[in-house]
Amino acid sequence: MQKVVFTNKIYYILLIAYILILLVYNVFVSVMGKNVLGLIPICIQSLVLIFIMTKNKYAKQVILIWVIVFLVIGSLLQILGTVLDEDKHIFGDANFYQFLNQLVTLIIGVLIITFSTTIKRVGFE
Repeated sequence: MQKVVFTNKIYYILLIAYILILLVYNVFVSVMGKNVLGLIPICIQSLVLIFIMTKNKYAKQVILIWVIVFLVIGSLLQILGTVLDEDKHIFGDANFYQFLNQLVTLIIGVLIITFSTTIKRVGFE
């Protein structure tokens, strides 16, 4: 049976910690805001976490799809929306912090993609 091996243990631990932080945040926001749509990111992050924890052979692909779609593309679109917003200046307090938050998320996404080369598939069926 094929499995994946995370050759960089620090990457493995930080990736799980990051997903857990996002998961706890999304659960908190969804419960407190009584938002049923909050179940979508909770389910997706739980699925990614299950693939990582079980070291499924498709874990690397799931991680890359999740990061590219939700962290990189999502952050880029929000940054673009912040920059193109005509009513507010980017250096306004609230707008600047939103911009900074999305920039940090984008950087984290790029780092996850960069370090995903340390995920290797081993074993044969």
